[in-house]
Amino acid sequence: MDRIRTNVVLPRDLIEAIDRRVGKRKRSDFLAEAAKEKLARTDFLRVAKALAGSLKPAEYPEFSSAEGVETFVRSLREVNDIRYRGKESPDE
Repeated sequence: MDRIRTNVVLPRDLIEAIDRRVGKRKRSDFLAEAAKEKLARTDFLRVAKALAGSLKPAEYPEFSSAEGVETFVRSLREVNDIRYRGKESPDE
């Protein structure tokens, strides 16, 4: 990966906490990974906000409660488990 040297001003206590966990020599790697995670989170939130409301409750009644969502997810997992094992139905 191509790297560029930069100057960033951060609170002393933050730098000290990072150094205690990863050491001074790993500080840049730690901060780069933290920045990547933050970028991924903000991208996810942007997409989630853009899609908010796109699922109409009348069209997806299984999403109207936590139990309904759990049942839906379990059924998807069961289908994937069946496919993974090469079976056509859970009883086989």
